[in-house]
Amino acid sequence: MQITYDRYSMMLDGRREFIRSGAMHYFRLPSPDLWRDRLYKLKAAGYNTVDLYFNWGFHSPKPGEYDFSGCRDVRKLLDITKELGLWVIARPGPYINAEVSGGGFPMWLLAKKDLPLRNRRNGAFVWSDEYMRYVREWWEQIIPVINDYDHILMCQIENEYSTQDMEPDTMQALYKLARELGVKVPLSHNDLFFAGLYADIVDLYGFDNYSVTSFDQNWRNIPSVFGVLDNIERSLRPFCKDRPLMVCELQAGWFGGWKGPTYEKIIEHLGREHIAVTTKSLLAQGLTVYNHYKAIGGTNWDYLGSVESYTSYDFGAPISEPGLNTERLYETKTINNFLASFDLVATDRVEEPPCAVQPQEMLYGVRANAEDAKQQWLFLRNLEPETKTVVVNEQFNVTLPSHDFLILPWNITLLCGMVLKCATTEVMYQSERVLVLEGDRPLTALFETTEKLSPENSEQAQWKKTDTGYQLCCTSPAPDAFYKTQLGELVIVVLGNHLRDTLWVHDANTLTLGPDARLGKHQYGINSNRTVHQVDLKTGEITTEKKSAKPAPNLPVLGNWNLMTIDPAHLDIAMLEPVSATGPDFDDNGHYEGCGWYAVPLKKNQKPKTVSILARHIWAVYCNTQFVASGHHIELVYGQEPSGRATFAIPAEAYEDADNVLWIYVDSLGHYKGFHDDQQVAPGLIELLIDNADVVADNTPLLFAGDNHWPEPPGMLSDFPAAGAPLVRVETGFSLPVDTELEFPVGLDVGQPVDTERVNIILNGTLVGRWWCECGSQQKFYLPEGLLKRNGENKLAIELFNANPVLTQSAVSEILANIHLFAYDTLTRVDV
Repeated sequence: MQITYDRYSMMLDGRREFIRSGAMHYFRLPSPDLWRDRLYKLKAAGYNTVDLYFNWGFHSPKPGEYDFSGCRDVRKLLDITKELGLWVIARPGPYINAEVSGGGFPMWLLAKKDLPLRNRRNGAFVWSDEYMRYVREWWEQIIPVINDYDHILMCQIENEYSTQDMEPDTMQALYKLARELGVKVPLSHNDLFFAGLYADIVDLYGFDNYSVTSFDQNWRNIPSVFGVLDNIERSLRPFCKDRPLMVCELQAGWFGGWKGPTYEKIIEHLGREHIAVTTKSLLAQGLTVYNHYKAIGGTNWDYLGSVESYTSYDFGAPISEPGLNTERLYETKTINNFLASFDLVATDRVEEPPCAVQPQEMLYGVRANAEDAKQQWLFLRNLEPETKTVVVNEQFNVTLPSHDFLILPWNITLLCGMVLKCATTEVMYQSERVLVLEGDRPLTALFETTEKLSPENSEQAQWKKTDTGYQLCCTSPAPDAFYKTQLGELVIVVLGNHLRDTLWVHDANTLTLGPDARLGKHQYGINSNRTVHQVDLKTGEITTEKKSAKPAPNLPVLGNWNLMTIDPAHLDIAMLEPVSATGPDFDDNGHYEGCGWYAVPLKKNQKPKTVSILARHIWAVYCNTQFVASGHHIELVYGQEPSGRATFAIPAEAYEDADNVLWIYVDSLGHYKGFHDDQQVAPGLIELLIDNADVVADNTPLLFAGDNHWPEPPGMLSDFPAAGAPLVRVETGFSLPVDTELEFPVGLDVGQPVDTERVNIILNGTLVGRWWCECGSQQKFYLPEGLLKRNGENKLAIELFNANPVLTQSAVSEILANIHLFAYDTLTRVDV
């Protein structure tokens, strides 16, 4: 495929294309079956491109080792995208951010604390030959894979890169390396600052835009919320005189973090109108390449996530974490289908509107077809708190609710040959025989034609002859209804507000209307009776089929829990190894994530009074078997070293008349994402002072073990120790009902655990959920296929931690009584 471009658009084999992309993180979907399912849905929603980060750390567990098997098989991933007809934007880093631990760098690389990753230290440029050698090693693994596929549109080098001096060295070196490794497609970079950064180095210059990142105040009440967005064409066109305007990341949600907003709040706060307003505002400025970040939600399974994000990475994305379509998907689908049907791929700004619009401030802009300036589009936007009535050409009234955005046609030549002079609602889709219009407000549409036709009048649709053609007027259909009328051979379908959301372009011959979105193997909504309409695009005929409800699945009740407990009394100091001479943190000891125990042996006469500790991220200290103190710190001050030191006294009664041991338990949330060069801030035990003396400096034996040392075999819940325990692990098994006609995403609800600081959920040996007291904003956890077995038994383990007071049998029993499986929705398998 030959890829060229000019100031209007990208051209593929000489054909202009509007690039409608959505981002998906394959590494947050731990099964190729999930990749196919989500990508099919992306395609069904009108996207023609998928944006893919390639996560270095996900593929490289150890220096020089690379894994591209199973859920890391990127060739299979790219095969699926090609099979589905999706183009790809490849983003191989080396740094990706993405709220993954370490920003996508391998953990072993983060442990090299003297290495200036990204050739940057605290925002300042620091060149490193060693770092660039590691980058070459990674790119020598991933870029040959990318080069083997002919449907890659572009390859991004680095991610939102900048330094204090904006020096070009790193970007120039990466560009040269990519070409040296055989990349033929255009190389791109995304600028977060809208300043033309490195525009002179890369082929395609793009930017990122997130207009709402604070959820304490309603964005609808902030007049300047789109201040940057509204000046994109004016600000960035000087850097794109001979290449298209491109947004590499256009906000389609936001990530949820510890102590931050829940995804429920993020979705409610943004609403469906935010993604519509931002996308259409860019269309009005002539952008022809956009990428919704993210279009597909995912899961921070295992230890993928950075400190900044909790288990779910749903992101409020149009396609949710468990793969369900959302109202935000309906908005993007409507825009995508419109762009696929009508020509906005090469337009120019029109300074003088072709018609009068009152009030004038509602007219956001006008664009004309670059090859036929008579064909134009009116962009109407209302950011006012109340509904506005806009008068177009002194005769057509357009209803514009608060925070609504309409793209209206003006002199648009349809595929059938007629000219759509204007319409007071948006056009959604066209073929040579069928035109679909939104009926979410009263409709007036004016068609120009020299033919003498016999329009089809009805109670809902009234036609009248004009000097140049025919005018259609109709009221809004009921939300789940539609009107059908005809002008000559042209069949016009007007959709009610709800039915508009369920328009799916099934293939080149058929439109589907109704609650059943034919997406991949699935159809939605089996818990209710459904009516599905099929529109034949060649004949205009509409057929209707009613389908009856199917029962919801019966999921197993969890029970028969086996028990394992652990406290310092069960630990054997002989099993621990001395910590690294370079330091006690996890990275220095080659244990980059998860939890670990430290032990400080004390001599018989050594009875310190105070301990000062800095540990990341949840910790507890015991003297022998007696609990002393616990805490956690995950407070983020970007660009600054995280603090959280605690000092406390050791009670005299904790000491025994023998050699004593201080035990320290640490559970980590991983590494920071590195946007502020903080990805090498290590988890684990950072500093330990005993009576104001540095333990490591004083050569006190400090021992470390990188796991929990759970005792075997497990006992029953009734075997709970009378004295309680700070750490408890319970296990059970379950099997899902097998139904070849029915599929459903499954989750685990932990409720609101009482008397515990931490809950970890382990499915078949993999961490799939983390709940933390005071920070736990997530209580429902998706169990992704690939980790969840559809056939056979699943092993579920729940780890609980509470140091003060320790966990009791009654507390654990109460927590377990509230934990249950649930189905997010139900899906019917269909053949496509």
